[in-house]
Amino acid sequence: MLAVSFVILFIVVAVGWMQSRADLVKARQVLDERNQQLTEARMAHDELMALVDDEDEYIERKARDELDMVLPGERVFIIKNGG
Repeated sequence: MLAVSFVILFIVVAVGWMQSRADLVKARQVLDERNQQLTEARMAHDELMALVDDEDEYIERKARDELDMVLPGERVFIIKNGG
């Protein structure tokens, strides 16, 4: 009877361990998927920030070159031709 109890206990513990192991494997898969999504989101964010930076530089260049605008605190020097 004692041997049967140990076998049953072993089976219960083994099944519990296998279930825990399966849960751990599933959790690691989910973590890997989330890390991949995070990496992709960071790459998309970096691409968008680069576009915004480029756009800001483009707008500033157009404002300076075509509209003769300056930033606050800057001085403008106008050089006239001597003729």
